[in-house]
Amino acid sequence: MPTFKISEAALNWSAFPVWILIITAAGGITNCIVLLAFLRANSSYTPFNIYLINLILANLLRLLAVGPLDVAITLFDRWPFGYAACTYYVYMEYVISSAITHSHMLITVNRIWAVTFPVSYRSHHTKAVAFAICLATWIYINALLLPELIRDAMYYRFLLDIPYCLVNSSQSRTQWQLLTFTEFWFYTLPQVAIFFGFPYILLKRRRRRQVRAAQRENDLALVNPSAAAGGNQTVRRRSGGYKVLTILTITAGICWLPNTVYLKLGLLYRYSNTVFNQIGATMMLLQATLDPIYITAGLEDIQTTLRGMLRCTASQN
Repeated sequence: MPTFKISEAALNWSAFPVWILIITAAGGITNCIVLLAFLRANSSYTPFNIYLINLILANLLRLLAVGPLDVAITLFDRWPFGYAACTYYVYMEYVISSAITHSHMLITVNRIWAVTFPVSYRSHHTKAVAFAICLATWIYINALLLPELIRDAMYYRFLLDIPYCLVNSSQSRTQWQLLTFTEFWFYTLPQVAIFFGFPYILLKRRRRRQVRAAQRENDLALVNPSAAAGGNQTVRRRSGGYKVLTILTITAGICWLPNTVYLKLGLLYRYSNTVFNQIGATMMLLQATLDPIYITAGLEDIQTTLRGMLRCTASQN
């Protein structure tokens, strides 16, 4: 991989790097504010919310640890920071991007557990279990990705004849196969689990509601037949977890699609298109920036905490 000094690389101030800089800065702000709200809200320390905090932390790492390098890449016409920095960038990009996808998947899997085995969920799903699942996911991602990234850094990336920082899949068929498997296993498969799991969750919730409604009507008929004839007037309690899941699933499907399609075309057909790549990268950053807003829209206690934080800030000023 050819290396250059920053002074040798031409600056490319255009709309795209400015846009990436704005999204990255905005994402750091939104994720930090909502994370602070979670830490301040007494009612937010629930097992389910640990998965949401895990997602926010992954987003923050992506935006703060990788975001500045993303901005630099769009500013220069080549990778200007040397081989060691490239190794850091590739590692953080692969691991954290996978962690974000898996964080979304954990939220879906959590809801699948809740609707499929409600008794087991209520009995065994504690904060300690949720924390252990999140931690195990990070360890699992690193354990499986590190060997491939180390192999690339030691034997293949320096053979690149282009001045860019990326995993070299062109020098070895084995390396290409590993990269294709990685893209499928760590990015595509979690997305499939999310988007197939979501309708399953909706169906199971609907059936459970129907069963509960029938049971209430039967119980009411035994006590007061005339009231039962009037229909089921019970007000359903809304679940913030399912509202958050719905918003995150729909928006992730929209934001992830361009990048997912572009990666598939690149791996399978060596397809390359600057505009397509920029759209995919922008949408992925937008998702990380807007995730905390979507989470806040689904959780009333976080909304209340944020309003209190705003009032406190206003009173101090």
